[in-house]
Amino acid sequence: MGELSDRTAAVVKEFPGGYRGEFRIALPAVLGVQAAEKPPRYVPVAKVRAAMKAAKIEAVQAPAGGPAPLEGLEVLELAKPEAARQAEILQGAPEEAAAKLCALLAERGLL
Repeated sequence: MGELSDRTAAVVKEFPGGYRGEFRIALPAVLGVQAAEKPPRYVPVAKVRAAMKAAKIEAVQAPAGGPAPLEGLEVLELAKPEAARQAEILQGAPEEAAAKLCALLAERGLL
């Protein structure tokens, strides 16, 4: 997340090829976060140990007094997504998509 104010937030979406798009959304907002298209690749422990022996890694402290990266943001709940269901993409203008989302949530008894 880039910026956060009382009424808007700047969010960043990463696209393939190293491209990033920044979008400004009105608050309150619901954000869906999806895993990357390709799963992360993990380095084998043996290679990490070999790298640690080969080079010294110096730890540095962040400068004191800097702004907190997510100041003013409150996370209410985190939950893993349900794996058994298919995602539904809501098309249309933001107002239309919001109305469809509200209807779906009300239909499922979540509003």
